[in-house]
Amino acid sequence: MTNFKQLTPIFLQTAFGNAAFKKRSQKKKVRYACRQAFARSRPRIGGRFVNKEELAVILADPKLSSQLNEGKSINLKDVKAAAAAQAAARVAASEERKEMQEDEDDMSHIEDEIKDEDENDMELEE
Repeated sequence: MTNFKQLTPIFLQTAFGNAAFKKRSQKKKVRYACRQAFARSRPRIGGRFVNKEELAVILADPKLSSQLNEGKSINLKDVKAAAAAQAAARVAASEERKEMQEDEDDMSHIEDEIKDEDENDMELEE
């Protein structure tokens, strides 16, 4: 039985070829500078790139957009809180529009009734 500690580098090189001795580069190598420049320009949250929905939330919120413009890190919790606030505002605006539409419908019914009464009065006068 062979003791692995006794294996010499020359033996390993001959037995397994140069592949056993190739050292992996510990340094990260970027092949294209344009990719690196693009990656640096993209906004990140916690080290990962921001998706389109999160970017829309960030740009709509003044506090988060100022952090983005200043190059400060953005916390995911802040983005989620802003998204929830924006969703609540959209729901409130939708409900308000629905109420306004109902009020307009009521007003149009009242106006129609007034016109009908006026027409009936004119017919009676004739």
